[in-house]
Amino acid sequence: PTIRIEATSLIKAEVGEKLQKRVTALVSSALSIKKEFVSVGVFGSSQWSVGGHTDEAAVVSVLTLHDQLGRSQRTAIADGITRALAPFAKSDRVQVLFPQIGLSHIAIEGKLLGEDKPHSAVRGPGRILTPGQMKQDEDLGPSIGEQLQRMDSAPIILVVAVMIIGVLCQKYFFLPQEITFLVSFSSFFLGLIVIGMMKSRIKARQKMHANKKKQ
Repeated sequence: PTIRIEATSLIKAEVGEKLQKRVTALVSSALSIKKEFVSVGVFGSSQWSVGGHTDEAAVVSVLTLHDQLGRSQRTAIADGITRALAPFAKSDRVQVLFPQIGLSHIAIEGKLLGEDKPHSAVRGPGRILTPGQMKQDEDLGPSIGEQLQRMDSAPIILVVAVMIIGVLCQKYFFLPQEITFLVSFSSFFLGLIVIGMMKSRIKARQKMHANKKKQ
């Protein structure tokens, strides 16, 4: 994230440095990323007008990647920055903007991210990846952990578990074949019910998060 703060008030160097540290900590905490990935610029004595007012006003730009900030994170950052600027600007004269860009719109060492030399980039809160790793992730599809979270692999795991139960029943408990079949079938049936319930719960949570993002 790159934050640019422009205030109409005079901000001395030592005060600006403290403001930079405060905003860096705020954004780093909100996104759960290291402070090294946050850039903050403070510019005082700028000529701005907010709502027709040219004194004690400030305009702040918080530049991030697409979908890097959720609504609650934007709210927390805007509130924190407005409070931090209280000595220099009135709260109703502080505008905080949240423009978003793609990786191909960022260049380091004269090269766009994703070209030739890989550079670190943030994808989602707290996750640091190179563009090469991001492409590899897309090629490989969802990880095993992500599949388990969505219950995609659950039926296969259930079948394996039922087979193991059947073997154990015959080998260690010496149960008749009919009883073994009944136990295995019951386990499979109960497993399907549990999987169905868990899938419904996951879908409900995903729908709730999607609705929160739209708000």
